[in-house]
Amino acid sequence: MTMAKLAIIIPTYKHNVFVVEAIESALAQDLLLDYAIIMVNDGCPFPETQSVGRAFRAKFPEIFHYLEKPNGGLSSARNAGIDYALREFPNLELIYFLDADNRLRPTSLSNAEQLMRKTGADWIYPSINMIGLEQGFSYYGKYSKLIHREQNLCEAGSLIKADIVRCGLRFDENISEENNLTSKYDGKVEIED
Repeated sequence: MTMAKLAIIIPTYKHNVFVVEAIESALAQDLLLDYAIIMVNDGCPFPETQSVGRAFRAKFPEIFHYLEKPNGGLSSARNAGIDYALREFPNLELIYFLDADNRLRPTSLSNAEQLMRKTGADWIYPSINMIGLEQGFSYYGKYSKLIHREQNLCEAGSLIKADIVRCGLRFDENISEENNLTSKYDGKVEIED
């Protein structure tokens, strides 16, 4: 058992080519704390996805964990990764959701973790640069509840404190919008300024 304080959860379905880059970017993180990578194969029909997961698990058995589950959708795969991380890593402090078709810069998680500790924030999400698009998406500045009511301000690829999911917060598997979180207890998520 690893003493991971950070879990990087990578759900994948039909992204067997992209997921290699996502995993490699997770492995290249410049982090001082112990971390684990959890790849969740959400019933992908491509045998290459299983091959990729098993190959990385064999090469990096101390930090790479590979899960297979029947297809349930992106929210279900993220939730399976959360449940696994909470069960396997008793000292878990942070979780990062990295989609299989995304990549991280080597300092992304260390910068986010430092900012989280400095500000006391429970949730940090990055600005986004999309391959093939000239524009980027900057989320810099003061948070606005009004703007958030009209558009999704939060990238699913974000760093959150593990205590948020320890109290029951999970991705809602019953709605079509994949980036929503709900509480198992009361269905509410409070947004603080």
